[in-house]
Amino acid sequence: MRSQGKTRADAAGCLILLLMAALFIGALALAAFTEVGDGPGSWR
Repeated sequence: MRSQGKTRADAAGCLILLLMAALFIGALALAAFTEVGDGPGSWR
């Protein structure tokens, strides 16, 4: 049975998805924070 390998692969996939989601949310928060801090559109 190769269930352990599959579990490990699933865990790695979940970690990668969580990391990508965290980076995406962080980028959105940073963009929103910068826009609020410098005025709308001035950060581009």
